[in-house]
Amino acid sequence: MILQRLVERFRNEGGSASGYQRKAIEFVLVLDDCGRLVGVDDTRTGTGRAQRAREFDVPREVKRASQVASNLLWDNVTYVFGFVPIAKQAAAARDLSARGAACRECFIERIRRELGSVASDRGIAAVLRFLESAGPSSLVGDSHWDEIAVGKGYLSFRLADELGLVCERPAVRSAVLASSGSGVEASARCLVTGEVGSVARLHGSIKGVDGAQSSGASLISFNLRAFESYGKQQGSNAPVSRAAEFAYTSVLNRLLARDSRQKLRVGDATAVFWAEKPTPCEDWFRDLFDLAQSPERTESSVALRTLYLSPWTGVAPQEADLRFCVLGLSPNAARLAVRFWYDGTVREISENVGRHFQDLELESAEESHTPRPLRRLLRSIAVLGKDENVPPNLAGAIMSAILANTPYPRSLLEAAVRRSRAERQVGLDRASLIKAVLTRQARRNQRAEREVGVSLDPSNLNVGYRLGRLFAVLEQIQWYAQGDSNIRERYYGAASAHPAVVLPQLMKLKNHHLAKLDNRGLAVNLEKRIGEILDGIEDFPRRLALDDQGRFAVGYYHERTRAFSKKNDSPQE
Repeated sequence: MILQRLVERFRNEGGSASGYQRKAIEFVLVLDDCGRLVGVDDTRTGTGRAQRAREFDVPREVKRASQVASNLLWDNVTYVFGFVPIAKQAAAARDLSARGAACRECFIERIRRELGSVASDRGIAAVLRFLESAGPSSLVGDSHWDEIAVGKGYLSFRLADELGLVCERPAVRSAVLASSGSGVEASARCLVTGEVGSVARLHGSIKGVDGAQSSGASLISFNLRAFESYGKQQGSNAPVSRAAEFAYTSVLNRLLARDSRQKLRVGDATAVFWAEKPTPCEDWFRDLFDLAQSPERTESSVALRTLYLSPWTGVAPQEADLRFCVLGLSPNAARLAVRFWYDGTVREISENVGRHFQDLELESAEESHTPRPLRRLLRSIAVLGKDENVPPNLAGAIMSAILANTPYPRSLLEAAVRRSRAERQVGLDRASLIKAVLTRQARRNQRAEREVGVSLDPSNLNVGYRLGRLFAVLEQIQWYAQGDSNIRERYYGAASAHPAVVLPQLMKLKNHHLAKLDNRGLAVNLEKRIGEILDGIEDFPRRLALDDQGRFAVGYYHERTRAFSKKNDSPQE
């Protein structure tokens, strides 16, 4: 199903199996008809990390690991000139020099073999003359040689009187297309399209997944005998036609490109998303989940606001019946693992995402109905608030629950409660996650127990929730008496898990703090609030279950939000 949706997107974009791909080429060698080097074009623009090279249509990249295999009419300095980059020369100069010669010979041989039918083309003839006569010395005096010599970027060719590359010439394109369809692969019925065609023996590499090899990784591969069956080798074990393989790898690599707005980081996974055809809804999806998007853009996006507010307004997003897919990929050695997959419509995903934000909704001093990105929420449960400390499988499980409107994983509640106890603090993001887990859990299990509310709920009689409120009031009383409070830093972890150990001591301490208050009316009101909270509770429980520890955190947050203003962080009546 995943490959089918990718191939459908490729066809809806008007793509065809041309044997070409878009590739950034940093340096273009400019030749005359006699194969003499006229100059070197540096296609890069920008500076520093923002520097980008121009992209060209080039013959499809080969898949290689340690073996010698060259690209057609473009490659690195080792294949074009047989020159070993300076950074690698010190390791084993003799072996690397021999490899350089083999790489260059492979580069020239492939041009002759696959483009022999157009050898008389002036572009191909010029390239071959250059390769047969020129070496690295022809570039030594050029200002770009220092960067080329360290292996920075790819090289290709163009004629001096043309703007396009030699590999983009019409005659070369025709020869490449003919060559790509004349392989010796066996024919079989494609598992993706259902059509009979030549089977792709090896599938192209997918680049751009965070943590995977920079040279790319395979989504489908059979590289060991243990993975093969019935005497079939490599791609024949799961026949995918060369056309379908080209289509899905082309779309995935474009979605995962460096500047793509159709990918986002979800824990240790990289998620890509697309509709069956290009549509504006692909923009707001990233804004909903990606912390990198600025608040100004998020707030100004009409489509995003419509989607987020849909649970309250009932207004559906545009193009609601379009099919929408989300794919989560994570690195696994030289291959990619599918972490999560969603296939539905824009209407379905907008409803599910809307329910997610509705479940997260919690009263705060911040503006209501403002989406909080998933990446920000995940950081709230990570050690030191760092992305790399998010539990590896948790992010994908949360994303799956959001997309399919299923219960959040229990491990999310555990992580949020654990971080609250370890850091002795319950913020908006952490409390929202706890509330969302408990709310969706109660709804799906159809329990009679009252759901955790958006704001303070005095009618909620759950003991964990009430004790969390009590703890916040005790903290407030100490603040009124002393001007500060250390109750949370010292006792939150123990009080939220083992109330009977801590709360009796704090109740005694509370009496000393109330005695210090000059405002007796305030003291009476605080005593009444404690009495209302504890009404019906005779003994503090020795231990709270995980769910009640979560309710303790939300109750504490609700009571504290009621009592403390964001402006000066001081209690208010």
